[in-house]
Amino acid sequence: MIANPTTQRGVTLIEILVSLVIISLFLLGMGALQARALQGSLDSSQRSKAGWLAYELADRMRANPEGVTGGHYLTFAGNSGLCGGTPAKVCRNYHSGTSSINAASCDAVELARFDIWELRCGFDTQGIKDDLVDFINNSDADSRLSLSCTDNDASDANPCSEGSTYNIRIAWKTTAVDAKNKTSPNQQLTLAVRP
Repeated sequence: MIANPTTQRGVTLIEILVSLVIISLFLLGMGALQARALQGSLDSSQRSKAGWLAYELADRMRANPEGVTGGHYLTFAGNSGLCGGTPAKVCRNYHSGTSSINAASCDAVELARFDIWELRCGFDTQGIKDDLVDFINNSDADSRLSLSCTDNDASDANPCSEGSTYNIRIAWKTTAVDAKNKTSPNQQLTLAVRP
């Protein structure tokens, strides 16, 4: 008896290779999708940190109205050499790693200086990296945290009269790479407040 040549058993090598190509393309697509999702998540995290820093500075300015009306926040925010050392007075409680340290008694000027220093430079009491501040340190030192004023009364001598709007700007380099220029573009968040 002769076997029927039209019946086929098993799969051919070509069918296996086609299946492997289709599966590998699917896996490559899934990998690219995962990488893109991680990049978007990190960019979102950085924007959240920038928002937190901007709102933190706004809240500190509201808590120190004398420092605002005296122009001290504007002065210290414009001081690019501020991160060169630790302030003479630490105006908040902190833990040194072995014990709790109480805040020093600070006037409006010292508090404004400390607030800007802590948010711009970071407060490292235990050798711990502060990723909240470090992410903006990837930008130029003068542009990562800046404060400006839109004066509502230009007729007086005060460059930032009471009731004026303060613009808090946080800048950072994003993790995304611009495909055209092969660089990481700068991002920024600006918050306008009336403390």
